[in-house]
Amino acid sequence: MAVSKPSISSIHKLWSNITRWGRNAPAYIVIHFTSGFSQNSDSTAGMLSAWKSYAERGSNAHYLVGKSAIWEMVNPKTHFCTYSCGSRVGKKNVCEVPGWGPAAYKGPLSMSHAGVAGHANTINVEICSCKTGRKKCDPMDDGWYFSDETYMNAVQLVAWLCDEFGIKVTNIIMHNQITGKLCPAMWCNKPGAEAGFETFKQNVATLLNEIEEDTPVKSPSPMPEGGMVNVAADSFFYSKPSTDAPIVAQSQAATILPYTVSKNGFYYTDSGWVQSA
Repeated sequence: MAVSKPSISSIHKLWSNITRWGRNAPAYIVIHFTSGFSQNSDSTAGMLSAWKSYAERGSNAHYLVGKSAIWEMVNPKTHFCTYSCGSRVGKKNVCEVPGWGPAAYKGPLSMSHAGVAGHANTINVEICSCKTGRKKCDPMDDGWYFSDETYMNAVQLVAWLCDEFGIKVTNIIMHNQITGKLCPAMWCNKPGAEAGFETFKQNVATLLNEIEEDTPVKSPSPMPEGGMVNVAADSFFYSKPSTDAPIVAQSQAATILPYTVSKNGFYYTDSGWVQSA
């Protein structure tokens, strides 16, 4: 069986700053934090405050994770991308917010995916942060943290997204890795802080490794079974062998393509899973 889907509320939609994926499927999951700076910023009230700030600023993300809830603000399966991570694919936009960019601290992962990941190929997850100590929004403070409940909700959500979209754990990245912004601050604002992010990815990988062997193949290697499949014009290619899966591409004309694996009436090609004409 696949990773179980966590309880997700779809009430809090945000329809600003979104666009359709086009022919690009999401390839990365980007982790953000809300920079909430009280010890109760991940409560329902804290989530609502963050949600309102997104609406007022015209920013967005796919999911907002708190202590007792996960809100889906934009559904990535309807082929929408959000303007969340400050950069377009192919462009290297450095965060210039005073105190929050690489000028404050440039860690070993900072901007590692600049120009590679951006609005058009990422699923963006905002995690509600809490803070001890000084009650101000300074990314260099030591007091930033995720509560245990919020952290585990985020692990469950990201593991499910990896399974649902066929995204590798190595393609889970921080906002910091795209623009250099110290986000999430607790994982990128000090030497060694990135260890917390590596632990997060390991926790996600642990959930994914518990999937049983009958899970649909995500990236199959060539197998002796392979052959050719007839593809009709306007056929959709999917990220998984199911019409409920995200659309990766669409054929522009009838064609014949090689495939390496067949499963549940679908054929795996270089363009994704497709049904025979």
